[in-house]
Amino acid sequence: MLAINNITKSFKKNKVLKDVSFRIYDNEIVGFLGPNGAGKTTLLKIISRLILPDTGNILLNNRKITMDKISTMFDGTRNLYWNISVKANFYYFAALKGKLKREVDYLLEKNKNFFQIDGLLEKKFGELSLGQKQIVAVITTLLITPELLCLDEPSNGLDIYYEKKLIDIIVDYSKNLRNKIIISSHDIDFLYKTVDRFIVINNGEILGEFFKKNLTLENITTKYLKLLEGEKWKNILML
Repeated sequence: MLAINNITKSFKKNKVLKDVSFRIYDNEIVGFLGPNGAGKTTLLKIISRLILPDTGNILLNNRKITMDKISTMFDGTRNLYWNISVKANFYYFAALKGKLKREVDYLLEKNKNFFQIDGLLEKKFGELSLGQKQIVAVITTLLITPELLCLDEPSNGLDIYYEKKLIDIIVDYSKNLRNKIIISSHDIDFLYKTVDRFIVINNGEILGEFFKKNLTLENITTKYLKLLEGEKWKNILML
């Protein structure tokens, strides 16, 4: 279980996160849903230990989270080195997490029919299309077999084909390993096709959360908009 406990974060006088707490369980895909500037990316960076919170703590399986247990993707087109091959990127980033070359080769071979990227392995990352870059960046995060995977706006710029491929990879990964996945996005349609539970964030606060089960995309959209609308009226009443 991932436990987020009373996280706050300010940049100068701007309070970006306000006493954020929630839980994520094994084999669960959770979507952070919220408008731009809601605090989603800052929260992911704190969970990923890229920045420190002002208060609060994060526990993974009742222990302080460590970098070898987590893998994160922020803007897949910028995550990898453009002037080396896809395979060289895989080896390099896996090595940073303590994985050996033979372990990467084993995972690529084991999943070759699913990943379907054999034709890309020797190409320079910078030569790939946007969709191919996003898929390769996500696979890079998976090859270290993290207990916690965080993806920030992974569907940005993807066409229908690569969006479907990305969804299949994420969902298959979650089903086959005891792990937890967080996806931050304002793309409600993509999240609906991917996640098990939604956590709605705006102005640095959690407005609510709900499971996707038995809900249509229209139901999810209505719930989301009602939470945002309720917050707007709360702010007006406080003026």
